[in-house]
Amino acid sequence: MSRVGNIVARASEMLLQQNLPEVTLRGVKLATVNLINSVDVLRRRIKGLHVEWRMEMIETTQGEFKSTKRIPLLLAICSKTSKDTSAPGYLAPLPESEVEEKPLEELKNPVRPEGTRPRGTRGTRGTRGSQRGSRSNRFRTRRPRGTLNQT
Repeated sequence: MSRVGNIVARASEMLLQQNLPEVTLRGVKLATVNLINSVDVLRRRIKGLHVEWRMEMIETTQGEFKSTKRIPLLLAICSKTSKDTSAPGYLAPLPESEVEEKPLEELKNPVRPEGTRPRGTRGTRGTRGSQRGSRSNRFRTRRPRGTLNQT
């Protein structure tokens, strides 16, 4: 899965810098959430962006018994020109008052507000169990059965 920022950066580069007429974004299973969020960000950053949503079914074959699964594929076709405005999944561009157009460099490398930091890693895996409950510690510190505390 890709991050939303990476998808937005690549799609905006293709639309603005390479002047492609349209960009098709695809998402399957868990990637559909990132796809929807990415298209929403693109609509709010690029003026006059038309979006057409489509859904297709993919058939995959698995295992030695050749069982087939049908998986839904979500497509978002983003273009600067309108195609078929009567299509069921068509979204017209947002009004210019709702679009905050940003330069391509800022879409590629977003400026973070002061005090926030990039996500990065969330730490290491740590130890495989606490020191308190490990076998080596447990057998060393345990008193034999039947002995009393003698103070």
